[in-house]
Formats: sequence, C-alpha cells, structure tokens
Amino acid sequence: MPLTASAHSPCLFLSACEASGDLHGARLMGAIRAVRSDCRFIGIGGDRMIDEGLEAVFHARELGVMGITDVLGRLGTVRRAFSRAIGALQGNCGKVDQAVLIDSASFHLRLAAHAKAAGVPVTCFIAPKVWASRAGRMKVIRQVVDQMLVILPFEEPLFRSAGVPVAYVGNPLVDEQAEELAQAPTGGWKPSDFGLEDGRPTVALLPGSRAGEVHYILPGLLETAREVRRRLPDSQFLLPVAASVDSPELRARVAAAGAPVTVVAGQAVAVLNAADVAAIASGTATLQAALAGTPGAIVYRVSRLTWMIARPLVRLPYVGLPNLVAEREVMPELLQNDFIPSRVADYLCGLLSRPEALAEARANLAGVARSMGESGASERVAGLVLRRLEAA
Repeated sequence: MPLTASAHSPCLFLSACEASGDLHGARLMGAIRAVRSDCRFIGIGGDRMIDEGLEAVFHARELGVMGITDVLGRLGTVRRAFSRAIGALQGNCGKVDQAVLIDSASFHLRLAAHAKAAGVPVTCFIAPKVWASRAGRMKVIRQVVDQMLVILPFEEPLFRSAGVPVAYVGNPLVDEQAEELAQAPTGGWKPSDFGLEDGRPTVALLPGSRAGEVHYILPGLLETAREVRRRLPDSQFLLPVAASVDSPELRARVAAAGAPVTVVAGQAVAVLNAADVAAIASGTATLQAALAGTPGAIVYRVSRLTWMIARPLVRLPYVGLPNLVAEREVMPELLQNDFIPSRVADYLCGLLSRPEALAEARANLAGVARSMGESGASERVAGLVLRRLEAA
C-alpha cells in the first residue's frame, strides 16, 4: 500500500544521462512512488523521467556524447550540467536525502564525490564497467559510493571482493521484455505492425542512442542493408531511432540509403521482437536483442583517437554484454576496423539462409536470457533506496 506524506517528504536526486538510463530512471521512479507517493525527484533525466515527475535541472538529451573527442567537443555543455547538478545536491532546490546515479560512470563518479561532500548518501544503479577497463576506479568507488546496485550477475562478487557495498538486483531489461510481450498484438510483434510484409527476411538496424554513436555507426549499417538487400532481394529493414538522436537529417540519410529501411520512432524492443536478425551497436540494445531471442552481430565504431586511447585499456576478450554474460561469443563482435559492412552481411545472410544456424543462435541467446534472472529489478532497487532513506 502506498505511504502518504509524512512530516518530511523525501527528496531524491536522480541522474540519467542517456536514453537507456532515462528508461531505467522512469521505471524506478514509478516503483518508488508506488511505496512513497510523497517522494520528490529532482535531477538530470530525459522525457520519460520528466513525464514521471522529475524536476529536471538539465535535460539528458544534451549529454548524449561518447568517446574522448566527442566529450571535448561539448565540454561546455557537460560543465553546465555538472554545475547545475552540484547546485541541486547542495540544496539549491531544497534538501536532498539521497542521490541515485544511473550508469554513465565518467560523469557520475565525479558527481558522487560532490554529493558525499554535501552530506548526501550515494546509490549507484548500474555499475561502472571496471571489469572491462580502468580497474583503478574501484578505490574511488569505495570512497564515494554508499551502495552499488548491479544488473549483471558476474558484477556482484567483483565489487564485494573490493569492499564495495553491493547487491545484484536483476536486470531491468527483463522487465522491459516482459512488458513488451504483454503489450504486443496477438501473436507477438510482426513486421506488418511497422508497415512491412510478414514472411519476408526482416533485419533490425540499431545505430545507438547517442549522437556520436549514430555519426560513426549509421553509415556502416546502411551499407550493410544495401549489401544484404543485394544478396537477398526480398529482405527488408527496420531502424528504431531513439528520441535523443531523431532528426530530419537522420531520416533523410536513411531515405537516401538505397535500401528499404523503415525508420521507427523508439520501440527498439518491439522492433527486435519483430525482426529475424539484427545488427546492433554495442551497448544496452545487445542485451535487449538477447532477451528477445533475436540473433545478430554486435558492431561499434568511434573516432580513431578514442579507439587508440581506449582499446589498450580493455582487459576482457569481449565487449558485447551477451558475450560477457555467457562467458563465450554468442554474438560476433565487429568493432572499429573490423566493422566492415560486407562482413556483417556475411553473418546476417548466413543466419537468414540457414535455418539450423538461426536456431542454434537463438538457443544460445535463450541461455543468456536465463542467466539474467527474473523480472522485478525496479522494485528491488526501489526497496533498497527506500531502506537507505529510512536508515538515514
């Protein structure tokens, strides 16, 4: 039963800098309000969190950056967001009882230090990828984070062994997939739900949710579509585009691609459920594909400078989340110079033309989905956030 307003209605500072974080933040806000209807939320978020009642001090769409060169190019924007967030944590908008920082480690670990200095307890939801690179961050995390809530099963023992208070809460994408299936038309999502023809090979193209990602990745995906279409003339394509990067310019580039690519506003999970295979920018969408049981290739490209600096820091054999969860390659990774459209097309066409290969790939993804556990992540996070509020 929801609690009514008390003598002190709690105020949470929430921050999510990307489209996926905005989704997780909105779900978390709904779960918290189901228990504490008087809770106030301020911070950084996108349209979903604002619709849930966030009093935004900065809109997340302005922080859709990636890589070193992209951040340098928008340093003024990042500084403005940081300044406004610090002001809110210091009480410019009223006393803050807890900060909940969602993903985006480079931005949020620095912000966490300011929250601690202001006497605001810090919860991090979705952990920094210290298991991939920059292990030295663990010391900083111990100093500035009061509780770390992780969404990948292998992360919990890693943080616990380093002395960081941690809990595995499950993955909110499991909830997202369950909700998507519940809302789908009878028989599940199909190409015809997006204006295409059922029964034809359908490929989903996901270029990422940040402007920098789309800049570097979209051209290769469109070339992949042309190559797949050349080999399989009956093929058709769906490209879900996040609100953070949707624009007339992007749609014009897709329209001129020379392949039948249909742009869909949002609905990435529905598109993945409707598609047979996919080419996906490394990130959250790769796990969405795994949960949907849609095989495909993981692709990625950044600026040459960012790649030269970042690649030597990566300490694991994989970067794709499904592969990390499975501890083996269940989706091929074609990154930077290996992101060659003809190679992506080789894999996708191989799946589409060989039913046994498609079935094997789907079985591998089913194993990843089982590893992710049950739904209810947002409610578990809400419970831990509220428990810390009560203990304060």
